[in-house]
Amino acid sequence: MKGAIYKGRWGNFDLWLYNDWFIDPLDNVEKPMIPDGAVIMSGADLMGTRAFGVILDPAFNYGPLAYAPKSWVKEDPAQRLILMQSSPLVIPSRVNASLCATVV
Repeated sequence: MKGAIYKGRWGNFDLWLYNDWFIDPLDNVEKPMIPDGAVIMSGADLMGTRAFGVILDPAFNYGPLAYAPKSWVKEDPAQRLILMQSSPLVIPSRVNASLCATVV
């Protein structure tokens, strides 16, 4: 399963597991987004701004949008296809309210 998975609560901590991969452009090797042994922690007051990245579609002029709905008709058999794109991005305003540590 990809992405963040809520695993439960331990004392005052909410525990999440994040499992996603990317292709490193430097060596063309698939690597985990968060390496094994890494722990990310954040306080309740991390705060931040919800922004939006560029929608990679010329129909939307490659602009940053909250949502980019699109629909088109495909013939034979006739059907309407619907697509919703979004590129949310959280920009933390209190970066010192979080940390990433490697546990050995």
